[in-house]
Amino acid sequence: HTEPLTVLYALLFATSIMILTVIEPDKLSLTHVTVMLTTIILLPYALRTGVAIGVILAMCVPLFVLLAYVQATKAMWLAHVLFVLTGIVIGIVQRNANLNATLKMFLHRQRLLKRLQTDSLTGLANRDGWDNVAARMHQQHGKAEKPLCVLYMDLDHFKAINDQHGHAAGDAILSKLGGVMRQHVRDEDFVARMGGEEFIVLLSNMCMEQACHVAERLRGTIESMPGEVPVTVSIGVAQVQPRESLASAT
Repeated sequence: HTEPLTVLYALLFATSIMILTVIEPDKLSLTHVTVMLTTIILLPYALRTGVAIGVILAMCVPLFVLLAYVQATKAMWLAHVLFVLTGIVIGIVQRNANLNATLKMFLHRQRLLKRLQTDSLTGLANRDGWDNVAARMHQQHGKAEKPLCVLYMDLDHFKAINDQHGHAAGDAILSKLGGVMRQHVRDEDFVARMGGEEFIVLLSNMCMEQACHVAERLRGTIESMPGEVPVTVSIGVAQVQPRESLASAT
């Protein structure tokens, strides 16, 4: 409600200034300065274009009504118009600068959040990313009463792979697994690396039977991945029951 209140404040302020000017006509020469400065102060807070227009009208209409009431001279009209235009231009420039700065900060924050919630090795979401997205998906599916399934995947004998072939080979396998999983799930599904050799997939609007087909397809694709080191995975499948927590299902 901040923006409508800003317009209301501008209207009340401008009206009170005009009433005081009617009472003390000798202050007329200062009124346009007050209106200009107030417009400059308020416009940066008007985030929407409609609200910015509302602030301008709220400040200007009482002013021009006042000028007509006191039968101001042409010179006074011109002075008021010039001061008002100056205030509007400066206010809009400040408003746009604030909006651009706010947008840059928002985008920077989004990039930082994405980096913090992304596993650097596989490019999948990490545990923090999982906690953030999975809870939202679980809530949405619960409200819509749509089925939701979970695949929990573990790379077989990963410690032995690291011991025999080195950690670089293990990292390469994990990176390949991330690529395979991204390719074999839909855009509406969600994949994350929970840590080490453990991965998890949230399958949107999918029943248990369909989830088992996806798990088998993933298992076969990973097993047939080219490379010197044979790779197999174990996958657990569960369907989230109505009113069941996601932690219980996983």
